[in-house]
Amino acid sequence: GVSDVPELLQIYQSDVFRNTYLRYLDTREPSYSLLTISREMTFAESAKLTQELITTSVAPTGAPPTQQGFANACFLSPHYLARCDLVESASSSSPSPAIDISVVKAAKNNSKRKKSSIEQLAFIRNAALQTGIKVNKSHLVVVNPDYRCGSDDETPWTRVDLTEEVVSAAPDMASRADEVLRATGDIKAPPAPNPSSSCKKCPAFQYCMGKGLDHTVWDLPRLSTKRLRSIIEDEGRDLKAISSTKLTDSQQRHWQTVQNGKVAVNKQELRSRLQSIEGPPYYYLDFETLASAVPTINGFAPFDAFVFLFSLHHTLDPISSSSSSSSSSSS
Repeated sequence: GVSDVPELLQIYQSDVFRNTYLRYLDTREPSYSLLTISREMTFAESAKLTQELITTSVAPTGAPPTQQGFANACFLSPHYLARCDLVESASSSSPSPAIDISVVKAAKNNSKRKKSSIEQLAFIRNAALQTGIKVNKSHLVVVNPDYRCGSDDETPWTRVDLTEEVVSAAPDMASRADEVLRATGDIKAPPAPNPSSSCKKCPAFQYCMGKGLDHTVWDLPRLSTKRLRSIIEDEGRDLKAISSTKLTDSQQRHWQTVQNGKVAVNKQELRSRLQSIEGPPYYYLDFETLASAVPTINGFAPFDAFVFLFSLHHTLDPISSSSSSSSSSSS
């Protein structure tokens, strides 16, 4: 559906950025070898292959400088399941195999991105350790804001060493993982839900907080977690059953629409706004842009937006539905 397009574009862009980076690694020097583990395999099959590849390919200290990378590596233990964008062999003085791990993000580096990546890497590190594999370095690969398409001075990505932060975060991540295991270990007694503004994005929303309801308080625009919890505590989750006393003006309009069971249109306000526009003729312009993590137009930086489609409609009367109109588009 149309509502899925932004998410699908984000997934596509992430895959393009990751695959471009992996291709670069595979071709940068003869001593580097990259193998991609198919995502069509089951987790168990991927984990088994990952273990075999790492165990047989890690070079001991003093061996020739040959490095191997494995994309989509998987680690599976009784309590952990983790997939890693990139695992690279690393020299180790111990008999146990050692690796470097990396996660690749089609985004610019910032404090929020860094924090979530540290947690993700810490979880992957713990999963690898559970399978007897030592982790040396932990990296985050993100978009390089200084890169310009067509220039050889920079690459589209930059690699950030987060090893120290990941090692420090690993114990807390292990504790949180144990907490999740305890909470989900008994299927007959699931943990009590903790309502927040992000619940609506959860794939289990319709089976949890939204179960049995056509309209919930999560439908209200610009509703903070604090106000959400206050409404639920006093009046419940059903939007049709609550009062409007705690709602803002915009939230009250949405609430009133649900109560009436039909879309609310302020025709007088629309007419007034349209009549205030200078004309005729009247033009309606719509356009679509694309901002790629790996730009393809010379001189463009990552996420520089460019127009790839536009639509222009014109009419002599912005109000009358009988007025003539025409359109043109280009891509």
